[in-house]
Amino acid sequence: CNCEVTIVTELAWKSFIHENRHDLPPGTLHFRPSGGDTMIQTKSPWARAALHLGQDMDLIQAVVMAKSENTFFPSEPCFFHWALEEKPDYVVFGFTVTHMA
Repeated sequence: CNCEVTIVTELAWKSFIHENRHDLPPGTLHFRPSGGDTMIQTKSPWARAALHLGQDMDLIQAVVMAKSENTFFPSEPCFFHWALEEKPDYVVFGFTVTHMA
């Protein structure tokens, strides 16, 4: 494959991305920051309880999904900035940011 992949995500994942690209040709996997820190939010006791209970309750799942969209909304300018800067042929997005697609 003669392609480059740019992953736009939170800074918390930068080292993970860089550490796991060792099998790829040099210069084919890039990281760009999107801002935010959802790890802080998902590790709180309330968030853990909601995620645990949400496995069985549709209402809690709906609230968690609404909260995730609210959380990722401020990252929208970063996604557009990197898309304009990098000019990719394709954009693949996660389900929590579908409102930006």
